[in-house]
Amino acid sequence: MHEFSIAESILQRALAEAEKHQAKRICALGIKVGKASHIERESLELCLRAVAKGTIAENARTEIIPLELTAKCRKCGHTFTVQSNQQLCPGCGGENLEILNGSEVFLESLEVD
Repeated sequence: MHEFSIAESILQRALAEAEKHQAKRICALGIKVGKASHIERESLELCLRAVAKGTIAENARTEIIPLELTAKCRKCGHTFTVQSNQQLCPGCGGENLEILNGSEVFLESLEVD
């Protein structure tokens, strides 16, 4: 379950940011999750609750924000949002695609008191 290590990393980042601003409590975490990240939303939320116990983020709301998978065709240069199971460029039908984003997971926003 790689969600646990991701949750730990997100929490450490959130705690560091909260400390910079002398926050007493983390109220909400906005987390972008790429559609190609293979992260299970429920697992990530469960892991975040577990790692946040005993910290200023213990009762923080978690908002998971989906991040579309985008690619660029190396043949024609067309950039597009990849639909499920799409393997060809919609512009030229090319097969040589470069994934631009959609596999990452990161802390997008933080609400603190």
